[in-house]
Amino acid sequence: MHRSAPPVSRRRLNRRPLVGAGLSLLLSGALASCNRPAAAPDWVVSTNPALTQLIDSLNRPYSAPRMPGAIIAVVQGDEPVFLKGYGLASREFDVPWDPTIIYTFFSTTKSMTSAAILTAADRGLLSLDDDIRKYLLDFPAFPDRITIRQLLNHTSGLWEDEELVTYLGAGASTFPITNDEMYELAKRQPALSFKPGTSNYYNDAGMRYAARILEKVTGKRFAEAMKELVFDPAGMSTARIKPYEPMWFHRQAPSYDLDRTQQLYPDIGAVIVGGVMTETSGDGGGSGSMLDYIHHARYLRQKTPGGRSMIERLVDPVEYHPGVAAPYRFGMRVIRYRGITVYEHGGLYGKEIAYLPEFDTWILTMRNALDFARVGMTGYLYQVVDAFCRTDTRCSHYLSPDNPLAQQTRETPVDQRFTDAEFALLQGSFVEPESGLPIQLLREERRIRYRLLSTTADLVRGADGPDSYRSFENVSQDLVRVWVKRSGGKPVIALQFADWSEPRLLIPAASVAAPSPGAQNELAGLYRSPVYGVVYDVRVRNPNQLDLRIGAGARFADRLLLTRVAGDIFESTQERTGYYLPISPVVRFVREKGRVAGMVVTGNGVRGLVLDRLPTRK
Repeated sequence: MHRSAPPVSRRRLNRRPLVGAGLSLLLSGALASCNRPAAAPDWVVSTNPALTQLIDSLNRPYSAPRMPGAIIAVVQGDEPVFLKGYGLASREFDVPWDPTIIYTFFSTTKSMTSAAILTAADRGLLSLDDDIRKYLLDFPAFPDRITIRQLLNHTSGLWEDEELVTYLGAGASTFPITNDEMYELAKRQPALSFKPGTSNYYNDAGMRYAARILEKVTGKRFAEAMKELVFDPAGMSTARIKPYEPMWFHRQAPSYDLDRTQQLYPDIGAVIVGGVMTETSGDGGGSGSMLDYIHHARYLRQKTPGGRSMIERLVDPVEYHPGVAAPYRFGMRVIRYRGITVYEHGGLYGKEIAYLPEFDTWILTMRNALDFARVGMTGYLYQVVDAFCRTDTRCSHYLSPDNPLAQQTRETPVDQRFTDAEFALLQGSFVEPESGLPIQLLREERRIRYRLLSTTADLVRGADGPDSYRSFENVSQDLVRVWVKRSGGKPVIALQFADWSEPRLLIPAASVAAPSPGAQNELAGLYRSPVYGVVYDVRVRNPNQLDLRIGAGARFADRLLLTRVAGDIFESTQERTGYYLPISPVVRFVREKGRVAGMVVTGNGVRGLVLDRLPTRK
């Protein structure tokens, strides 16, 4: 087993006069240690014993034999003050984590793609406010133009292509569905989800199109353009773009899905290796080592010709409504955590990059032991943030009970001290009649939460008076605003969702007319998308539930359980959890002259997929 080396001395760290010199020492030490498996690695950096103790404790579960694990770096300014690996990068070959191990960056690639676009703009190759059709000549024209800027900050209104292929039953089982194949599907999108710039949802498709635009303006393949615009200038010597995630390089770490192994095969004595069956590019195609991550962090904090650092430019505010800025910016999110500002982005299967601008400190993690049931998707990163703050006097006060935001996490706001009257009013299931969208307001202890499409998040008090509420500021999907209004002396709830220009009144789901006996059978049958050709098969399970099969319904990802919310409106859940991109759309059946004529499927990333009812065979 890999054993940690003694801490590197402060004197040794301070003998690094040039930017990059410290990383050169780490690189040479890591390579040397690869040839001395029995020796303690000399690349470990530990300048603060208290910080080391806390991070060691977090990673203690990875010390068991044959356990995958993680590597973590804490970088202040340009120099690592902590760098250490835990467990194995490869169980099969007994390779411990070190800073030269290659790992897929997944969605942390988005900050690199955004930096490449900004660099291309600096060189006069494009403008962020260019219409994407200037470069994507075969892309359809929508009533509203879409800009490159809106691709990067997820405000384009384009459908999320990875979600779309699931709705079409087109996910691959052995070979990946390629970017070109997904692009052909995207070009058939009939309408935008919303007016560009007025709302957002996390959208891989926009980053894929940004990669295509880079190819157009540079005349090079995306991988070559990234090498020229980002990887080489940053000194990321082993970083590259690989289109297909299960594509292995020498000394590359796979992702071990401990959660799903325990769930599905608790007694088999093996570990599932995670993989993604879609080709990637600007959205998540990067790969490289922890050394590359450190170089990337250094590069982002360098000043650009305009006098600002790249990280400052990546977090420029994006307003969807006047005065309302959401966390997602340009390949990075801006989160308020315990009152600390954090610029961060995660990547599937345990990659996280985070910058704490008040302390000029980066926290970088690569984790191939997927045990989100233990520490959550982002909980691991923020436990490292807490460890840093507990051991650094500059930010330790943020953990003090005297800090009014000490209990605010990435997911949970501070106590809003809602009154009993507010709890009584802001509870229940509601429907917005015009769109057919259902929203649930839920009480969880002292919190009020809402569930809308695939988003579940907290409501906090708004700035528009005592009866206004809004999404918790860290929510990086659509911003929701809620008002309590008075109508005839009775309180009613109004919702402003996404790009709606005005609030709309909600009605209790229970007040929607109940279907007549036997109406459930009217909904059963076949439905077909006139745009994509996919057929949905709907069958009756019981008076309030339907089964929906996408295409043949062969995979559990293609089988949905529909549960009635009100009238002909249903919420859905996948038959079994575990699919890496789950869907849970709202399905609304449409009637014409009292007869069922079709359905409209709406999720976070695909809104308004229309299917027509096929004639019933006689």
